[in-house]
Parts: sequence; structure tokens; C-alpha cells
Amino acid sequence: MLSALVKRELMVALRARRTRLVALGYLLALIAVVFWMWPDQAVFSIAAQSTRSMVLVFVVTLIALVLTYAPAVSATAIVSERENNSYDLLYASRLRPWEIVVGKLLAVFFMLMIFVVLSFPVFASGFFLGAVSPEETTRIYLVCTITSLFFGLFGLWVSARAKSSYSALLRTYLLVLLVGVGPWIPYILLGKSQFWVPYVHALRALSPLSAVSSILIPGFDPALGVAVTPAWVLYLYFAGAGSLILLSVILWDAYAEKGPPVRKQTELIDDKNELFRRRLRFPFYLIDPNRRKKFLANWMNPVYARELRSRAFGGGIWIFRGAYICLAVSIILMVLMLGQFTGFSPEVIKATSVGFQIGLILMLVPPLTAGGVTRERELRMMDDIRLSRIGPWQLLSGKLLVAMVFVSFLVVGSVPLWIVIVYMQMNSTEELLIVVAILVSTVVLALTTGLLSSAWLQRTAAAAAAAYGLLFALVIATLLPWLQPEKFAEAFRFKLLGLNPFVSAVQVVNPDPLSLTPVLWRSHLIVSICLSVLFMIVASWRVHYILKPEK
Repeated sequence: MLSALVKRELMVALRARRTRLVALGYLLALIAVVFWMWPDQAVFSIAAQSTRSMVLVFVVTLIALVLTYAPAVSATAIVSERENNSYDLLYASRLRPWEIVVGKLLAVFFMLMIFVVLSFPVFASGFFLGAVSPEETTRIYLVCTITSLFFGLFGLWVSARAKSSYSALLRTYLLVLLVGVGPWIPYILLGKSQFWVPYVHALRALSPLSAVSSILIPGFDPALGVAVTPAWVLYLYFAGAGSLILLSVILWDAYAEKGPPVRKQTELIDDKNELFRRRLRFPFYLIDPNRRKKFLANWMNPVYARELRSRAFGGGIWIFRGAYICLAVSIILMVLMLGQFTGFSPEVIKATSVGFQIGLILMLVPPLTAGGVTRERELRMMDDIRLSRIGPWQLLSGKLLVAMVFVSFLVVGSVPLWIVIVYMQMNSTEELLIVVAILVSTVVLALTTGLLSSAWLQRTAAAAAAAYGLLFALVIATLLPWLQPEKFAEAFRFKLLGLNPFVSAVQVVNPDPLSLTPVLWRSHLIVSICLSVLFMIVASWRVHYILKPEK
């Protein structure tokens, strides 16, 4: 029975067209990294350290692709059974709870391992150059294997508790961001303090990026005068223990499950005072609490009004939580900047703050529009829209405007830090306005990327995963000129770096490390706006095709 479940899950996943497309894009990305960073000498030497850089970029790209694809595979493994109305059938089968959990886990793990194994022929090019030893290769693929298992269990755990694929995917990606990038923030802020070095080193080792860097970069682990456990060993301990804990929790929940949820009887509230009190709760009093049934104004977008009045605040609840996180981090960085507790200059703290905000935008914003079209399909509302007078541009612009309302809360969460920067006159008003423009352009690009994915794909989970993949590819690919500058012409290198929102924003708030680089923010704004307009045009054309009368 267990093998039948694993076979069924693998066959469904491997037959899907998106799996073949993801595999093709995955291999093309790895081949592109090797092609662009292949050393001119065609042999590894002390004078040709670019070969080692090629292996490092290749492995980091491999880890990033695993982290991107793992939520798309595992976060919908169980919750999709509820959405497809097959959960009752699975519960009524002869499969035991542990068989269901292990079957789903093995299917997810095998899918991820297929992608890891596919990378080995490309990675083997490092052997011909002598840039990597068999021992290092074993360690690298051991880290990739445990990473696939660990984050696959993360997605499976979220999927078992989520109510929809949309929420499961978003929560899993947030956990990926927290575990993959979060451990680096304390190291950036406290890494120069001798007192904090052992602690931030151990905390940084929780990230898989630290594990592969520890294997390939000499001197990555700090020299403290005593024996220091390498970061990749600490990561294996952490990921292995975390996998066992997650598996135990998932099995506990599976055995504690008493069957499909039964809808409980609800109490009818007819007390006028109680109803009035509930209307005054945040945020419902902001949006027409009395639900007046007057007609919309002619200038108002009906899609915008519907989304804002119906399920907008429920769908954007993660934006409010992200705003709280952004506010808390801004206050902490503000205190560190004023007190100089870390030994870092305010420029480093400002750069960290900007990078944190952009990273939070890239993680939280795409799902807001990734369900713009696919959710209407899943709810079988496309026929109603087709019969109405709503056009494709009106539909997409309404979805975009609602999402921008929620993202504004995320941007407002960082206001305290920028108030301190203005008060201490660390940056001019013009520079702060440029940073705000970069943040806004990044938000618009992320939103339009979600709409583009939603217009071309069938399901919300797939659209969100595709939007994340496009944005991560843009961020990672635009850093290649920094890692391998001799492979790019100078003008093209600066244009490519200008596409990266992190580099463009950091250059504005802290120009010293990039003083020899031309001004990047102008080209970044132009390209971001042009890409956003292009994505909206393509998405509108696709929606126009979908809304055409069926023959």
C-alpha cells in the first residue's frame, strides 16, 4: 500500500507539464552558470581562482533552486487532498496514518532528489578542472540531500495544518526565508565583536548557504584559538535533528486526526449592541462597516471594490504580520544605530535595513497577486466575469490596486528607522526619496510578476512558485558580474548590476563600497518600470484570450 501511494504521487508529479518545464529551467540555469564562469585557462591553478568561484556559484545556485522548488512540491502535498475532495477517500482507505505521511514524504523527497541528481553531470565539470575534490563533492551532495529532506518536511508539516494551498505555500516560503537567510542577519550585525563571534557563528551555521560556503571557502569558519566545529557539520546536526522533530510532529498530528472536520453549529447573533461592537473592530471599520448597498461610482474599479470588501484583509493578513516584523526590526536597528552597540557604522546598519525590507518585499508581495486570475478559475468565476462588462485590464488593475494598498502597510513599518536617519542627517532627503522609489519599483515588479504567473498557470500554488522563481532568478543572475567581472564587458556589467534592487539601494545609502561603480539607481528604475509594464501587457493579452467566448 505504501509503495502504491508513492508511485501514484510520483506519477502525478512527473506527468505534470510544469515539472518538465521546471527541470528544463533548472538545468539551463546550472549550465549557464558553468558556461559564463568557465575559466579561460581551462585548468585550475592558484592564479585562476575563478574556477573555485564557479563551483561556489554553481553550488549556491543548486541550493537556491532546491529551496525554491521544495515548497512548491511539499507545501501542497496534503492540503491539495482537501481541495480536490479526495481527503475523505484517503482517510477511509486501508492506509495507516504513518503510511500516508511516509508515502507523501518519500514522494516529495524523491522528486527533490531527482533535481539534485540531474545537477551532477553539470557539476562533474569541476573534476576536469581539478577545482573540487571527491571528499568535497561528497560533503556538498550530503548537504543537498539533507536540505531536500529537511525543507520537504517543513512543507509537509505546513501542508498538514493549512486550509488552502495558497496559505501553505506562503507559510513555507516564509520559513525558507527565515531558515535560509535569517541566520545571516545576526552575523552581519555582530560578527565583528569578539564576544559574539562564537554565538553568531553557530547561528549562521543553521543556513544551508553557510554549510556549502564552509566546504568551499577557506577561512569561512572563524579562528578562535580553539577547535571550531565547521559550519557544514553544525548544519548537518541541526537539519538532521530538525527532520526527526518535524517527522515526529507530523506523525503525532496524523494519529491525532479524528477524521474529516465536521462543521459545528454556530450561534445566531441578533443583539444590536454586539453587532455594532463587532463592526468597530480593526480593520473592518475602515471599509464600509455598515455594508451600504449603494451603487459604486462610475470612476471606481468594481474589481477593486469587490476585493477590498470581500476577502482582501483575509488574504493580506500576512502583509500585516510582515509590517509588524518590519516595524520591530526597524526599531531594533534604530536602537543599534543610536547606541553603537555592535561596533558597526550606521552605514552598515542602513544597508542591512534596506536589504531586509527588499527581502521581505520579495517574499511577501508575489502571493498577493499570484492568485489574481487562478483563484477566479479555482472558484469557477471566469464564466461570470466573461458575461460581465469587466475587461482584462480592469480585472488586473483592480487586483493590482488592492495588493498595493496592503503593501503600503509593509513600507510604513520601516518609517521609524528612516525618521532617525533624517534626524541624524546621515542621508539627504533626495537619497531617501531614491531609496523609496527603488522600494516602490520593486513592489510593482513583484506584483506584476505575480499577475503574469497567475494569467498563464492554472493553479494558485503553481503561480506563486513561478513568481518566486522569476524574482529569485532575477536577483541571483544580476549578481554574477560581481562574482566574475572579467567575463562581462564593463558597460554590460554595470547595467546588469543595476537590475539588482539590493545593489542599487545599498549604493544610495552607503556609496563607499561601490564608489567606483557608476550610479545604478536610474537604470534600475527604468528597467523595473519597463518590465512591470511589459508583464502587465502580456498578462492582459493572456486574460483577454481566456475571456474570449468559447466556441
